[in-house]
Amino acid sequence: SSRRQGSTIFEIYTSRAPYLEDTDDVVMDKYNDGDFPLSELECPTVRAIVQKCWKSEYVEVSDIDVDLKNIQEKHAGTDFPLISVS
Repeated sequence: SSRRQGSTIFEIYTSRAPYLEDTDDVVMDKYNDGDFPLSELECPTVRAIVQKCWKSEYVEVSDIDVDLKNIQEKHAGTDFPLISVS
């Protein structure tokens, strides 16, 4: 699911899993309630991608990759961490 990809992207950019101390059931309840730890992501573009993942707004994983590639183009030549999901 795209929620999993959102959590992976979150972890790459924050160096920790979201809701690390919570049980899986509590984490699922938070996601279902729309309670996302987005403020921990500094880059607004990454924050938007992760939010779309957690809200299950992406239809295909390749759509996530398109958005991530747009970040790569925007930050080309910088030390911004670049990732791909495809």
